[in-house]
Amino acid sequence: SDRDWSSDVCSSDLTLLNQNAIELNNFYGKELNVRSSDQVGTFVYEYLNCPPHSHITDSGVESWDTDEDTLVNIYLNEVKDAQVRRVLSQIILCRKLFNVLNLLLTPCHMDRRMRTAYNLGGTTTGRTSTAQTYGEFLAIKKNKIVKCQYGTAFQKITKREFKFLDQSYGKDLREIYVPSPGYEFFAFDGKNAEGRVVCLLAEDWETLEYIESGNDIHALTASWIFQKPPEICKKDKEMRNIGKMARHAGNLGQSGAGLSTQVYKSIKYCNEVMDKFHKNAPKVKGVFQFQIQKAIEQYRILRNPFGRFRQFFKMDEKNRYDIYKEAYSYIPQGTVSDHFKMISLKIAERCPNVFQLVEAHDGLLYEIPKGFRDQFADIVLEETSGEIDFTQCTLPRTRKLKIPVEMEFSETNWASMAEYSRETAEVSK
Repeated sequence: SDRDWSSDVCSSDLTLLNQNAIELNNFYGKELNVRSSDQVGTFVYEYLNCPPHSHITDSGVESWDTDEDTLVNIYLNEVKDAQVRRVLSQIILCRKLFNVLNLLLTPCHMDRRMRTAYNLGGTTTGRTSTAQTYGEFLAIKKNKIVKCQYGTAFQKITKREFKFLDQSYGKDLREIYVPSPGYEFFAFDGKNAEGRVVCLLAEDWETLEYIESGNDIHALTASWIFQKPPEICKKDKEMRNIGKMARHAGNLGQSGAGLSTQVYKSIKYCNEVMDKFHKNAPKVKGVFQFQIQKAIEQYRILRNPFGRFRQFFKMDEKNRYDIYKEAYSYIPQGTVSDHFKMISLKIAERCPNVFQLVEAHDGLLYEIPKGFRDQFADIVLEETSGEIDFTQCTLPRTRKLKIPVEMEFSETNWASMAEYSRETAEVSK
């Protein structure tokens, strides 16, 4: 981990955080801790008089909703006052900056390595989750000696930066992470992995063949939304991103309200987007989601192709559609995650000289010896060429599915990954 580089980034982010925090405090007339749910709830709903959003806690107490999605929804859809909107945006921005700074300032272990801890049962779909490691040290904070943990959650260090409206933050986070001397990074991830699974389960063979032919499915989805050719949408980053997010939201049963907080557009606009998606991809609802609902109603159990199953309890009229949405994600996400876990085990057996650093649901990051790149790429292609058999899945399908991968490498840092292909390998030689 290159900590010297991170101090420069921290300085600029701290300056921006302090500027916005001072403005918020001056507006409020006292200090506002944007990370405190209680303080933000009081400020947003009682001081700013924003439309109320609350929930009942497990202890039976009503509590204000102050999560990011709720605040973004209020900002986009529920308030018109320019000053209130600016203040809400500053709260959201400050929280994002805190997230970036937390990743930058997380202490390394004594050997200057950053580590993470994996929880194999971290999610209900079978995906892993990551957290700080269990190693602890003592530090002084606000004149008190406190216990702190080493390491960070690697899955939070995303490939793409944190975004809000038209601004991006933390886009260079991965530059901190550098390979060990004599080693380089090598990564691979599935091409539209979950989308392929949904197409197969929806029996949408036309769309699946479109993807397998090498076409850009997100550009095609964007073309439905913006009424422009896929070639045009592919070149426009914003249009393609909305197409990508709309397909993901539609596959998993999200409404326009759910999409709104992801693309920072109004609910009305996003409802129209989702209508266009389902009009052009009717089998997502008509086959995939319909059959999931029937399976849940009849058996309360879903099983993915690898045998992983989940039981769904306590379904009633109040939570029926929430459980449906959880169920829609179970097989696609669990299938892809289990598929890549199996691949990682095979690679570990064949390559004792490489180190797996990150498992990110549909992809893996390794540290490999220099000079081993082409040989390792051949092994990756061999191990990822297998097909997934869906005959034992809750929604059985006779057609098998292959998930191709894209490969990247870097000799310098995690942010500077370059595409790997046989062509680039020959050029480097």
